[in-house]
Amino acid sequence: MTFRLIITASLLPLLISACELFVIGSSSGRKPVDRSQKSAEGVVHLWKAELDTGNLQAMTELMLHSSGRSLLAIERYELGDDLEHWRNLIGDKPITSTVSDTLSESSQTVTITVDYIRDVRFWTLNKQGLWYIVNVK
Repeated sequence: MTFRLIITASLLPLLISACELFVIGSSSGRKPVDRSQKSAEGVVHLWKAELDTGNLQAMTELMLHSSGRSLLAIERYELGDDLEHWRNLIGDKPITSTVSDTLSESSQTVTITVDYIRDVRFWTLNKQGLWYIVNVK
C-alpha cells in the first residue's frame, strides 16, 4: 500500500504539469504590424488608422497616383468621397488578418480582412524607400 502511494504521489505532479488546461494570452503566433511607411503592410495599417480617426488629409498623403507620381491637389480633393465611402464600410472595425503578395521589388498587394468579414485589397508601391498606396479595392 505504501509503495502504491509513493508511486501515485510521484507520478501525479508529472501528469498534471504535462496537461495544458488553459492558456493566458494570445497563442495565434501573429506578429503585430508596425504602422509606418517602412513596409507595405505598415502603410496599409497606417492608412486604416488614419481612416478610423477621420484624418482624410493624412490618408491622401499616404497615396500616390498609379504612375508613381504624387497626387495633384485636385486628385486629393476628388478622393474625398471615396475615402468617406471606405470610412463607412470599414471604419472603426478591427483588422483581423493581413496577407501580402509581392508583385515586384517595388510593388506589393496587401489584403486585409476587416472584422472577419470584409476583404480589402491594396496595391502598394515603394518610392524612395517609403511605401505608398496606389489603389484600393
